[in-house]
Amino acid sequence: MLIRTSRGLFWQAFSTNGGLAGSAAEPTGIESTHAPGHLARLSNGRLALVWNPKTTGRRELHLALSDDDGRTWRPSFVVAKGSQVTYPFIMEYRPGELWIGFMDVHQGWAKGPRARHVKLEEKVILAESQP
Repeated sequence: MLIRTSRGLFWQAFSTNGGLAGSAAEPTGIESTHAPGHLARLSNGRLALVWNPKTTGRRELHLALSDDDGRTWRPSFVVAKGSQVTYPFIMEYRPGELWIGFMDVHQGWAKGPRARHVKLEEKVILAESQP
């Protein structure tokens, strides 16, 4: 489980019984704004995380992949930039084809944010994010 906090980091907890019980929550080391990220398990077992890093605020969305259930992450890959790009969602449409949806709040929330999406191939992300 990935936990959104206002402490500048995501926190995490792990379960070995399908989520019936979990470990104590602990910091991940993944710097984040207080905006939510989104985590998904891909068909090949990898985890994909899309979020707003603390260093860029909500001006960038990053994507990172994990091969070991979130214990370590490959270097992140920038998937979107703007004055405020936030509230991401990631899904695997077909094996290896990732779609990331997010809100582009280019003129402020009062003027109406735009829904956007980006389609990426996992093999491109792997090539760009070598550890």
